Amino acid sequence: MESVQTSFPDSFDFTSKLESMFEACRICYSDLRSEMNLIKGKIHITNSEIEACEEIISSYDPNSSNSDDTFDDQSDSTLISGKSSTKNSVKSNKNEGKTNKEGGIWALERFVKVLKPQMTGIESKYNELVKSFKEMDDSYEKVSLIFGENPKKVFPEDLFGIIRIFIVSCQRVVRENKAEKEKLKSAEKARKMMEARIEQRKLLKMKAMEEEKKKVLISVINEDGNPKSRANSEEPNDAEPIRLKTGADRSSTVLGNLISKLKTGELDESAAAMKGNKDRNRRSMFSNKRMSSMIMLSKRNTLRDMEVRSSTLIGTQALKMLKAIKDDSDDESKSEKSKSKSSRNSTLGVLGSHIKRKKREIRNSFFGN
Repeated sequence: MESVQTSFPDSFDFTSKLESMFEACRICYSDLRSEMNLIKGKIHITNSEIEACEEIISSYDPNSSNSDDTFDDQSDSTLISGKSSTKNSVKSNKNEGKTNKEGGIWALERFVKVLKPQMTGIESKYNELVKSFKEMDDSYEKVSLIFGENPKKVFPEDLFGIIRIFIVSCQRVVRENKAEKEKLKSAEKARKMMEARIEQRKLLKMKAMEEEKKKVLISVINEDGNPKSRANSEEPNDAEPIRLKTGADRSSTVLGNLISKLKTGELDESAAAMKGNKDRNRRSMFSNKRMSSMIMLSKRNTLRDMEVRSSTLIGTQALKMLKAIKDDSDDESKSEKSKSKSSRNSTLGVLGSHIKRKKREIRNSFFGN
């Protein structure tokens, strides 16, 4: 039905054109034909009575006794008046009978005069009705043949009833299809609204995760614990970008710490702690170097792809950095074992000689030669 509506949108106009058949279903063809035959019989009887009255009127002669006898046979009033047994009133009865006969003739003449013109109009209307009935039969025969039915075997009320059921079914299916389309449209609208809500929630969740990743990244970069740098990390996005510490900055910081320890006499006390924490400092140094290289690489990639990469990639890089730092701290013992002893000893010797040389220079600068 839906395909028919789509391909032939004007094909369902027949339902409005055939609605007159609903009234035809209520008429019984056999009853209608019986009524036509009944009317025909009544007209025939009435015409016969009019003809009989005309014969009586034409055969009546007031001066003839035969006409009186003939009328006596047709009139009940004459028979009643003729049964009088009183001999003294025979003459008066004959006069009264004659008067009654004349009144009956007048009534018959009046009946014929009034009813005969009316029967003429009735017969003309009946003839028109017969003509319409014949046209109806012809039309029904054509319609039944169009719908593939035999007009001699199928009555009109049966055929029109089938057509009525078909029309009602078509109208019901059209209404159901329309209601189903409205239902599907409402469901699709509700689905789109639900998807929009879910997408909005995902975006909000991703935004919150990105903000959290940015905070974690900033906290990792500023792990030296400088309050000023932490305060700067909470500034708006339009603030100046965070400057990564270079090797020169780290060297100056180390020298400053050494000078302060020499002045306070804590250098010797911290030597044992430095010796005990040598492995930890070594791990921290390698970890800081790797973290610095990764941060610099991430910064270069971020600056190069800033216009095309989304904030999600930044968070992913931050997670990778954190994972790399964690893996580096966990696997540092394994990496140290894999290094050759000669390379490790040479590196430690260079670092020790460098520290001793710096200590001598500092002592000479403060205490003289």
